[in-house]
Amino acid sequence: MMKRSWLGWVFYGLAAVLVIGYILNGGLYAGSSLDVTGHVDGKPDFKTVCHYLFLNGARDDVTLADRRFCPPIHP
Repeated sequence: MMKRSWLGWVFYGLAAVLVIGYILNGGLYAGSSLDVTGHVDGKPDFKTVCHYLFLNGARDDVTLADRRFCPPIHP
């Protein structure tokens, strides 16, 4: 088995940092919550709040009322 040179490890480390930075720059899914906005015809009305992690902090996005799922990478 051939041992990798230190230059190869530097290349892979830099590639990993770039990929992680790209994902966080676009927004990485950190969780979601359902909020009750009111009642319509006796039924509670919900909105989904998606929480995304960015390089400069976290941000919340509210999705449409009929959509209960948050994409893993911020659209």
